[in-house]
Amino acid sequence: MLMTFLGVVIVTSFVDFYWYQGESIAKYMEPIIYLLGALTLFWWSKKHSEENSIDASNRTHFFSAILPIIGVPIYFFRYFGLKKGGEKFLLSIGYLIVAFLLYSETWGLLT
Repeated sequence: MLMTFLGVVIVTSFVDFYWYQGESIAKYMEPIIYLLGALTLFWWSKKHSEENSIDASNRTHFFSAILPIIGVPIYFFRYFGLKKGGEKFLLSIGYLIVAFLLYSETWGLLT
């Protein structure tokens, strides 16, 4: 599941790079890219709760997808407690850093 998200990051960086060359279409692609990221996070949240036998509402998954910087930590702390949720939150921050580095390195390879 997490590899799918990294794949989305790589594809997004390619799309961003090539569409930002002609800025007229870039403003139309940005919402599509954000929507793709949100759908991936929603999908991850639902899969994660199924794998861990968590009875989370669709509202929780939606919040994690729309506002991930707030929604994902709330999801972790709410369903895993302070210690285990904190560990998962720190792992997710590390994963986010890896995703940003992958995104920027892909741009670096293309330029």
